Amino acid sequence: MSDSARVPVSIHDEPGLGPKGPWGFLKEASRGGFNSSGLWLMAGWLILAVIPAFLWASYLMGHTQVGNGWSAMPAHWGEQLNAKDLVELFDRGEIHGVLGFGASTFLIVGFVLVLWASWKHQAAAAGLRHRVGPWIGGALDTLVLGIPFVIAFVIASVFLGYLGGLGVPALSWLAFFGRPILALATVSTIMIQWWLMRLNRLERKGLTWFGHAKLGFLRMWGNPVQWFTLAVGLSLLRLALHAAVIELAWRMGGGSVGRVWLFVLLEAVATLIGAWTIAWLLRVTALFWRHDQAVRKAIAELEAASTAGASAGE
Repeated sequence: MSDSARVPVSIHDEPGLGPKGPWGFLKEASRGGFNSSGLWLMAGWLILAVIPAFLWASYLMGHTQVGNGWSAMPAHWGEQLNAKDLVELFDRGEIHGVLGFGASTFLIVGFVLVLWASWKHQAAAAGLRHRVGPWIGGALDTLVLGIPFVIAFVIASVFLGYLGGLGVPALSWLAFFGRPILALATVSTIMIQWWLMRLNRLERKGLTWFGHAKLGFLRMWGNPVQWFTLAVGLSLLRLALHAAVIELAWRMGGGSVGRVWLFVLLEAVATLIGAWTIAWLLRVTALFWRHDQAVRKAIAELEAASTAGASAGE
């Protein structure tokens, strides 16, 4: 075969098609978070963080302000119901539901809004149209592909528990903080696997289920350190934001309406920042998936061209 008939033998010969991990898309994904789907996503998280808490507090307050105020339980914002008060309300009081109709309704609305907006936001970042079928199918796929994450979490959690039981203060603190952080990171990582699988289903194109599952598995486990670092880092950030608000509220107390509204505002800000990081990670996942899809398509075309060229040269 002549030199002019030769074809590229590597995707590195094609501009922009070198393999990249998710870290390579952090800067690009930092833009575009305030489009319509991104704003709806943040609105959904804001609903979950604020409105059900207000309605639940009002629901309990309605059961404490009875008999012209005979109840000794707190009857205004800023005070707390202790465990004994709650037992009295739910065991001997007239409360027939844990959250009340309003809080339950807004919890459902918030969850639906978050799930819908996150899928629309991610699909748009990948240049695709979101559909219900791949969303559900990807979730079912993740029930299988999430098993390794659960096994790894159980092993790591047991190990941290063992370290915490050794009686060494430093190791006890490591176990105390490490286990909840590990749980959050594991949930976040499983969510990333779901995000990859549902995108796969939008462009499955003739793959068997095993081929489709293998592709999703490789896209996650081909970059385990980068994915898990993102999951841990962003989980820590969101946890730190909410912990800071709780710490401030604990120290200052809620003895006035103004303070309570201040804490609500700070919690709303922490929630919005956390929601933006989730939208950012959704875009990182989408951009990584789109690039990996292009790389695999280019490899397949190069292999086909190479095979065809070799056959023509025989």
